[in-house]
Amino acid sequence: MRNRILTLTLLALVACSQTPASPPAAKSTSLAAAPRVAASPFYLYRPVRVLGGTNVVDWSRISFAVGGNPATLGLFSDTTMDGGAQPPCWLRIQVMIQGNPPPVAGASATVPAPDSGPAGANPGPWTAIFDNNPAGHWSIAKDQIAPAGTPNDIAGFMAGAAFKQMLSNGDVVVLNGANLRCTA
Repeated sequence: MRNRILTLTLLALVACSQTPASPPAAKSTSLAAAPRVAASPFYLYRPVRVLGGTNVVDWSRISFAVGGNPATLGLFSDTTMDGGAQPPCWLRIQVMIQGNPPPVAGASATVPAPDSGPAGANPGPWTAIFDNNPAGHWSIAKDQIAPAGTPNDIAGFMAGAAFKQMLSNGDVVVLNGANLRCTA
């Protein structure tokens, strides 16, 4: 009986001497731990010209003019333009935006520019920012498209080559504008 009491006493002492479990870790409230908003597919549109006397898209700097200060290439949320004038053709580019459409000013979209950087263009993907000026306008900064120091007209040429390659990848589709038979 005495051994049994001694054994129980020793077991009780051993149980008391064990390190208590650490308290649960506090949940982090940092922005890094915040849940990421899923990206959604969205279409952006680029007005383009056709080669003289044809229905074929002009993939040159003429259709992909880079300009402004800071220099950018413009895209639109839809094919409605100020003044109602329609370009000969449109390019429809599937992009991914953070969150759900419609986007708010300042939203960004991932443009699936080729990672090979055709014609000397920077490899993609590129980022387009929704500046909504004019309404529905998005901008791709020239430094997304071309290496630093590249003149605007050369950056436009590089953008045209990249969008033409995106067409062959299926990321761009040619749509009719004022011209009803647009082709690549």
